[in-house]
Amino acid sequence: MRPLAAAIAVAIMALWGVNFAVAKLGLAELPPILFVTLRFIIVSVMLVPFVPVPHGRWRDIVILAAVFGGVHFPVMFSGMALVDASVSSILTATSKTPSPAI
Repeated sequence: MRPLAAAIAVAIMALWGVNFAVAKLGLAELPPILFVTLRFIIVSVMLVPFVPVPHGRWRDIVILAAVFGGVHFPVMFSGMALVDASVSSILTATSKTPSPAI
């Protein structure tokens, strides 16, 4: 692996790890559903200029947005508000392990 690729990989892992601590701080100030909503709005505004218009894929996008934005993340952040950031990061990481079997 080239040094630049390794540095990018380390930066991504660091951002992923800090994510739970920052989310925990945000959840101390805001209710989980509001926090998720604000988070998605901010990320959407930042990323929309870089994403091409997905012609013919709107149905799939709406379904994924409803499932992840309306169910998965609100439930995850509601649970995160009740436990430590370290516990929530471990639970989130281990929840992906059985996914290929499903």
